[in-house]
Amino acid sequence: MSPPSIEEVLIIGEVLRLKMHKDPSLIKDRRYHLRNYACCFIGHEVVEWLVRNSEVTSVANALACLRLLQESGIIHHVCDDHIVKSEYLFYRFRIDDGTFFVDTEYRFYHQAIMIHQRILGDSENPLMEMRLSTDEIKSEKCFVASSFVSWLVLNDIVRDRYAGQILGQQFLDILVIRPVISDSTDFFDDETLYRFIFDIEWESPLHRLLKLSDDDKARSMMNAFKKFTINDTDKKYLSKFWKGFTDDNKPFDVSLEKSDDFTKHDDEFLPTLQPVVVREVTVQELLNKESPYYWKNIRITSDLVGYGFIIRGNGPCYVQAVDPTGPAAAAGLKVRMYIYSVNGKIVLDMQHKEVAKEIMKGIVVDLVALQHFRSSH
Repeated sequence: MSPPSIEEVLIIGEVLRLKMHKDPSLIKDRRYHLRNYACCFIGHEVVEWLVRNSEVTSVANALACLRLLQESGIIHHVCDDHIVKSEYLFYRFRIDDGTFFVDTEYRFYHQAIMIHQRILGDSENPLMEMRLSTDEIKSEKCFVASSFVSWLVLNDIVRDRYAGQILGQQFLDILVIRPVISDSTDFFDDETLYRFIFDIEWESPLHRLLKLSDDDKARSMMNAFKKFTINDTDKKYLSKFWKGFTDDNKPFDVSLEKSDDFTKHDDEFLPTLQPVVVREVTVQELLNKESPYYWKNIRITSDLVGYGFIIRGNGPCYVQAVDPTGPAAAAGLKVRMYIYSVNGKIVLDMQHKEVAKEIMKGIVVDLVALQHFRSSH
């Protein structure tokens, strides 16, 4: 059985996140060694929950599923120190802490997930609700196209209604939304009812959706920063999700044409990462003799995709996210480290875009990073 595509994993990961959030005992704020960790879950508790709810066939199967999600940038250890283990270790969904990776090749999936989350949390402007379709069939969590466009404009996600209609068409093209009644492939600013793929009823367990059997162990199937282009086979597989099953022996009748420009969109519509640092740290604090930060030399050799980390900040810069399967993680770089120098050049006062240019000058980069002593434990 072929491994799942990146967009399949993105959608399945979001469905799992929504399921887990419904159990208040799984994802919550926790405290360990005098430090608070917001919106996280414990490795062994989630493994037990997956087995108990028949989402997986065994503990080994649960770990294989969770590690695939980790490799795909869906979940990560709160300090990016561990792969998923059935132990007392804290993990988060990246969308819950603002470190969700954004890649131009499949950014509309990321944007759809983040918009869906914002819609669910918007109590002042409820968009999705139980509605009656024209044939008097009740549909849960569906929305009217024109109301969706209005919501996008109201929340400054798009500049005008035309841009909102274009974004709706992009979501329809990649199958993250579908009409409730028809199989229309055109999105209009009208009264048509739609649903997000994340809100359909999922009959298949997690291990089947991820195409993992009980014999599958954790394996590296993909890179979180890998470029990806959707093809017709992937679109057909995604269309089967709407019918609530993924068995290859069962028929499906939805086949949409690929849009030639579905990856084209204005940069201003991209979701933004929320900072992972608790508070702003000044250069003076980092360099103070009594500072809790210590120095660490890190050499990273880029692979074919890149270095595998994201920086943010306007002096000093810090590490916002680390791909757990990339070169940076292997070299020891961690989230919340501050960048002191790049190839011998001190960059403490530089903005993250300037620092990124220094890093990208070669295929090998020597960093001096500052790490809080608590982050090393």
